[in-house]
Amino acid sequence: MPNLYHYEISPRSEEGAGPINARYAIAFDTLLACGATLILAALLTAALCRSVHRLITWYNFMGSMGLSCLSYLVLAGHQTGPEPPFGFCLISATLVTSALVLVVVTAFAYAVEIYLTVVHILNDSYPKSKYTRFLLAVPYFVYWLTAIGVFTASFFYWTTAGRCSYNALRSA
Repeated sequence: MPNLYHYEISPRSEEGAGPINARYAIAFDTLLACGATLILAALLTAALCRSVHRLITWYNFMGSMGLSCLSYLVLAGHQTGPEPPFGFCLISATLVTSALVLVVVTAFAYAVEIYLTVVHILNDSYPKSKYTRFLLAVPYFVYWLTAIGVFTASFFYWTTAGRCSYNALRSA
């Protein structure tokens, strides 16, 4: 009986990353597209359902997860074959890295708003947080700071944007 948990990963060469199996790239892109579609369906369902109320930071968190999926989908079709142009790699590296930071910060903002809501409920006060605007704005401020930082670092250390070997990243 074959071992279902064993698979081989292409080794990286000194010149660059090893070849990527197209089946894995297609599966990855398909899962991202399904994830983005399901997130959009959840957002639309929540927006159209008037009987269930959600915190505004929940919408923000779900939107950031959808943005993360779409950021990775920019790479669809470019994971195999010849290396894409440097500008494309620069933009996609900026989008992917910044979107991941956005997801983390929006999740933290969502957790903070849940905590503040529970505290207000336990104190018999109005559960609406006066910090909601702040909790909505901070993730995007961090997103743009990250995007500027990644773009600048990738522009000046061009080996970080694109298919390159681990050794090239280590020496940068």
